[in-house]
Amino acid sequence: MLLSKLHFGSYLTYAPRGTSEEAKKAKQVMRSIKQEATLQSGDPYSKYVAGLLFDELHNLPFKDFFGNNTYLVPVPKSSLMQPGTLWVPLKIAEELERKQLGTVMNCLERISAVPKAATALSSQRPKPIDHYKTIRVKPGIHRPQKIVLIDDIVTSGAILLACATLIKEAFPESTVFGFAMMRTISNENEFRQVKAPCVGDINLRNGNAFRNP
Repeated sequence: MLLSKLHFGSYLTYAPRGTSEEAKKAKQVMRSIKQEATLQSGDPYSKYVAGLLFDELHNLPFKDFFGNNTYLVPVPKSSLMQPGTLWVPLKIAEELERKQLGTVMNCLERISAVPKAATALSSQRPKPIDHYKTIRVKPGIHRPQKIVLIDDIVTSGAILLACATLIKEAFPESTVFGFAMMRTISNENEFRQVKAPCVGDINLRNGNAFRNP
C-alpha cells in the first residue's frame, strides 16, 4: 500500500539537543520558520528563506526538483485546519511560486487529526499509515508531470512518505519528490551548521519511516 521509498531534499539543519553556538542559532532559525516570524524589513520568514534558496539554487543538489513544470503541494498539518490557522508549508510553497520555482497545487487535505509528532511520546508519534489514513487528495485536480511535496521541518519523513503514496495513487504517471526547508539532526555530534543542503531518501521499514540523511 505505502511507497517503500521517497527521494527528498532539504536546505537547512538543526539539532534539537545541540548546545553549541551554531546549534543555538539553528534552533532560532527553526523557531522563526515554524512561527513565520517577521523580519525587521517586514518580510515574513518564508519569503526570506525562499529568497536564499532561489539565489543559490543553481548550486544546490535538489535544483532539478524545481522549475516551470513543477507543482508544489504543501503537506497538511497534523490538526484539522481552522480559519486563520498558520500553515507554514503553504507559505513556503507560495513564496517558491513567487520565485517561479513551481506552481502551488493545494490538493491534500487532513480529514482526521493525528498527534503532533514534535510533542507526542515516541510510542504515540504517527506512522506513515496513520497519515495515509487521515489525509485525502481533493478531487478535480488536473494531472501534473512533476510534484514536489513541501514541508517546513522533516524528522523521520513519515508524513512525506504517506503524502507521496496518496499522490502516486491519484497521479500514477507523475514524478514525486519531497522537500523540507529544514531537517533535524538527532545526533548533535553530526550537526555542523545551519545551512547544509542535501538530497536523500525516506525509506519504509517495518511500518516506520527512516530518513537518510
